[in-house]
Amino acid sequence: MINKYELLSKRIKTLKIWINRDRCDYELKDSVKLMEKDKMDVAKKIVEILSNDAVYREACRILGVKDSVELATLTVELPLHLPVTRLKGLLGYTPDKNKGRYNHELRSHITRFAVNLYVNTKKV
Repeated sequence: MINKYELLSKRIKTLKIWINRDRCDYELKDSVKLMEKDKMDVAKKIVEILSNDAVYREACRILGVKDSVELATLTVELPLHLPVTRLKGLLGYTPDKNKGRYNHELRSHITRFAVNLYVNTKKV
């Protein structure tokens, strides 16, 4: 489900870039709307599946977040059994360690989750 969510996100982003760059939508806007609907359905299923997970519930409670797909993805894919120094190296948060080799997908999830937290905090 997470892979399907990521695939839909990438395709929607690509289609939106094509629409904006070419100034001709070639009726792609309807496709984007359908894909966004599918993406929301997949997001709801992911959150529903992980709503019983103790780690996800505790993270939601601590961060004050409700039904976050990015947080759900992070709780599933992050190897939380590793020490903090190893996690920092895995995510690329130690300068010039591993010469730029880190998990770019997990790093992008963390970035999107941080932006989501920031935007929601600004609204409140």
